Amino acid sequence: MHAWMARGWVACCLNQPGQAIDALTRAVRLSPLDPLGYFFRGGLALGYLAAGQYEQALEWADACCLEYPRYYLALRVKVVLLHSPWTSRGSTEWGQAIT
Repeated sequence: MHAWMARGWVACCLNQPGQAIDALTRAVRLSPLDPLGYFFRGGLALGYLAAGQYEQALEWADACCLEYPRYYLALRVKVVLLHSPWTSRGSTEWGQAIT
């Protein structure tokens, strides 16, 4: 599962969101209770953001923040999405509090 996580993150860095989403989804499916699960979910949030699937990105960022609230990458993805016209939630009290 960590090999799938690494593959997903490399794909994110190479701007290949489809491959990143596939690899990281497989990592989550293979090890749903992994202590590094927040890292899987944060990668999925970034991958979906890069793919233009903003609602999915926000769902994964939420899941990541629930698991590990201090993971800054997920927080940044969430702030970008909450303050953007792309998502239906818009700017919330939570988003305003951390910016």
